[in-house]
Amino acid sequence: MDRRSFLNWVGIGVLANSLPAAIVACGDSPTNLSARDIESEATNKIANINNFRMIGTSSELEKMGFILYTNIVDKPIMVFRHPETRELIAINPKCTHQQCDVAIDAEQNILVCPCHDSYFSFEGEVLKGPARQPLDVYPVEQNGYVIVVNIGEDNGL
Repeated sequence: MDRRSFLNWVGIGVLANSLPAAIVACGDSPTNLSARDIESEATNKIANINNFRMIGTSSELEKMGFILYTNIVDKPIMVFRHPETRELIAINPKCTHQQCDVAIDAEQNILVCPCHDSYFSFEGEVLKGPARQPLDVYPVEQNGYVIVVNIGEDNGL
């Protein structure tokens, strides 16, 4: 992550965390809020409901083809769109064989481990070994331009 991206994320985080307090402190009623303020507040609330965490934005996803989120120790999350259905998918990209990072093979609609050639479906299932365990798959949603992933205890995070 470059410096500009990092500072943008810090700025968004500060804004999102301080918005509810600013609204209450200023005494504005919801009818006096701009559409952008309402969207920011709603995004912040949704991102914190049911253990969902903001992973990135739809523009980042479209620009790079995937988002790799590594802020959770030992549990990276990769978000991408299925090449055919355009459905959002969130997985732990570490191969269950020897922890190499899997890559998206859009032509074959699979995830491939470059270290020992294990294949996984986009649902995380092992299609070809030597890996024997599936990849962890997480619930993912898009709210406006924000991509959120459920990082709840029930998902092993």
